[in-house]
Amino acid sequence: MTLIHSIDLLYWMIGKASEVKSENGKLSNLNLDVEDIAEIIIKFKSGAIGNVHVDFIQKPYVNTLTLNGLNGKIFWDYHAKFMEITDREGKKEIIKDPDGFEKNQMYIDELKHFLGCVKNKKKTINSLDQGIDTLNIALKAKNSTRL
Repeated sequence: MTLIHSIDLLYWMIGKASEVKSENGKLSNLNLDVEDIAEIIIKFKSGAIGNVHVDFIQKPYVNTLTLNGLNGKIFWDYHAKFMEITDREGKKEIIKDPDGFEKNQMYIDELKHFLGCVKNKKKTINSLDQGIDTLNIALKAKNSTRL
């Protein structure tokens, strides 16, 4: 539940999930009140399969996302700050975070967007239904098999 945004990314790219499986739990003596490791596999209604790996045990903690589909694969690494896109023939494209990227700015931009939508009575980028779907995926993963 701590890093639900990885699930958000998959949902935004692919859509609704049809199955969610997870191995997760608290294996370390870290002072955390959440699972310290989770391996989540999501099968989407489109047939694509996504994988989210979150691991607070390793240092730095691991937060990666892999999306496998008929036309290729996308791999994203939060800490290495890159995305690797591999097409069906094996051709790879690497996309890195731009220099000077301010992580906090995305939160400020998100808040400005939300407040602007409230003020102007417009719909937000993410609908309530999308938020509910993503939360349900995360809850299914959390309540799945535990280590």
